[in-house]
Amino acid sequence: MLNGCTTVGNIGADLQILRGQSIGEVAAFLDNPDNHHELSNLKEYIWVNTENVKLTLPNTTARHSASQSREHTGVSEVANFRTKTDWYNFNCKLTLITDEKDIITSTKVEGDAIGCRIYKKVAEIMRANSKALARDVIEEKGGLSLQP
Repeated sequence: MLNGCTTVGNIGADLQILRGQSIGEVAAFLDNPDNHHELSNLKEYIWVNTENVKLTLPNTTARHSASQSREHTGVSEVANFRTKTDWYNFNCKLTLITDEKDIITSTKVEGDAIGCRIYKKVAEIMRANSKALARDVIEEKGGLSLQP
């Protein structure tokens, strides 16, 4: 569930934690991209998410009328307070750009906050595990080294 005033801009800012990460590590959380392109020394990976959400929203109609008669002067309002339940689509597109070593150099998120909430969750998981992931990579390579 989204917290407080989550916006696509907030989610985009949260996703900055992905910069510097391996696309493989991120894809482990996101699954395979929906599309990807190779551009000279860069690669572009794209994920698209659509959330179909059933919502009940106010469906209120108001009618205003002015009386011209001398017996009933003034304005009357008739309001009809109802709700309407329907399905709504919320979409999000996440684009990650990597360098030639498959390291994420930039992120871009477009769409609705509801459609993008899955990517916010990925950012939260990556933030919570960033030290563990770095530690695992260091252990896998046999320790820290300043050599390339």
